[in-house]
Amino acid sequence: MHTTNIIAFLIPMRENVAVLPLTKKYQIDVKHGSDISRFNVLNVDKQLNSISQDDDLLIDSITVVYGENGEGKTRLLLNICHTLGRQKGERPLGVLWETNGNVYFDPGSHLKYMECSGNSEPKIHPLSELTSGFISKVQMSTPVSSTFYTTSPFETLRRRSLKSGATIDVTPEFVTTNQFSGISFLQSALALPSAKEIPFIEDAKIRLKIKVQSLEWVFRDYISNRDSLSSKGDISFNDSEGRAALRLLLNSLDDRNSALLAIEIMRTKLQGIKSIQDLISQVVNATTRSDLNTVIWNLVHSRPSINGIHTTDIGRELSIIAGEELDSDIRKFLPELVADTQRWDRFTCDVLKEAEVLGFIKWSFIELSSGQIAFLMLFASLAQAFEKAREKEGGSIVVVVDEGEMFMHPTWQRRYLTDLTKFLGFYKDKFRSIHLIISTHSLIVAGDAPPFRLFDSKSGKMGNGYAAGPTELLDKIYHVKKFAGAMAENFNLRISKFMREGGPKQEEQIVRALVEQISSAHLREYFLEELNRRTAGQQEGHNAQG
Repeated sequence: MHTTNIIAFLIPMRENVAVLPLTKKYQIDVKHGSDISRFNVLNVDKQLNSISQDDDLLIDSITVVYGENGEGKTRLLLNICHTLGRQKGERPLGVLWETNGNVYFDPGSHLKYMECSGNSEPKIHPLSELTSGFISKVQMSTPVSSTFYTTSPFETLRRRSLKSGATIDVTPEFVTTNQFSGISFLQSALALPSAKEIPFIEDAKIRLKIKVQSLEWVFRDYISNRDSLSSKGDISFNDSEGRAALRLLLNSLDDRNSALLAIEIMRTKLQGIKSIQDLISQVVNATTRSDLNTVIWNLVHSRPSINGIHTTDIGRELSIIAGEELDSDIRKFLPELVADTQRWDRFTCDVLKEAEVLGFIKWSFIELSSGQIAFLMLFASLAQAFEKAREKEGGSIVVVVDEGEMFMHPTWQRRYLTDLTKFLGFYKDKFRSIHLIISTHSLIVAGDAPPFRLFDSKSGKMGNGYAAGPTELLDKIYHVKKFAGAMAENFNLRISKFMREGGPKQEEQIVRALVEQISSAHLREYFLEELNRRTAGQQEGHNAQG
């Protein structure tokens, strides 16, 4: 199978076309004409590039998108997902990609007027023969997945459009239960920051709610309610057969076989109408025989596996975790669960993931603050996304995170990119490439981005905030000239005006009270000296007049 590497996204702007590159292997220049725009692609020697933090990253690239509210950060992230999602309809962005040394361009829905050219080095397919069609080409090569995560509760409506494509939306619900996919998260939890770096992780507590629906619930849901079944297009059994089988099974089966039969019915229903009809027929026929527990056990045990897993495998593993009673509420610290997971083999993990999908295991974070939950939920959600992408298609993946640091204290924000790339790097050997594109309002995160990896959502230009201080970042990147907030600035202006122009005794008292509360010792002492000097000067003037 061919491999696919995304080179860049071409983004239609109001007055130009912006380039968001994901690699330094190529240089892309766009020139705008009156009727048509052209972009030139050059293969450049990486050694000629300035040294970048990108060379030491655990993943293939990091891009940090910034801009004011309403300037299109989230829209850009969603457009990246729509373009890669291979869904029907509009593809908002153009895509430039490489497949085994050949470069291709898909103009998407809005850049069909673009013309392209490029150099013809041996490794590059001559761009005079540039082939369009990202969707069709990528389907014939290693696929590219995209995953979306946001902390915003206001994106529900716009996120609905992701469901029609191949994007994996793992935005959590952020409800009181705080549920997440546990097995994938625990398998990757060794890539989380250590308790030394983020102390609360050692004390983070997780709840495992293990419950298999009762056989009575399963039968009533799938068999006895004939009207409901017919409206669903499900199995159709006459009432007497269904009710007779239900009564006999409920009265005769022990807890183990009752749970196994319930699991088998729920799993089989997912295989289609014919499969569930065949199973229920076998169950009803089995009720005519003696020693019903043995008959049902043999029936379930002999049924074909689904995805390589038998129902008895699920029953066994749930019993190991929960004990014989498959209705348990277990609470453990995160390190304990991670240690448990490390002892499980791959098949056990696959069985428990199947149990998760069926709703038999539900995981949730408990006894944590909202910020702590948001921190862990980010990694749990991304673990789920990578697991789905790996099982679904593998290949390359573009991870899109919208303001993932929103609930984080500045201490955590300092580690945000490092912790995120370390966690994503855990999956490096499972994917051809991993690209991370995030949005942020954080000065700390913007200043922590690798050199020339800050993308301005308004201008469409790639900027550089590497090693800049907070004041310089505010001015150069965010175009905010002053660090002080509006309220503090008004206080400062009042002090400055009094220093320049003076004022009545009452105003001096107000200004002096403000000066005495300045947190900077240097500034506080300076202004107090000036006030005392002014007061002394005024007193001397009064004495001279007298």
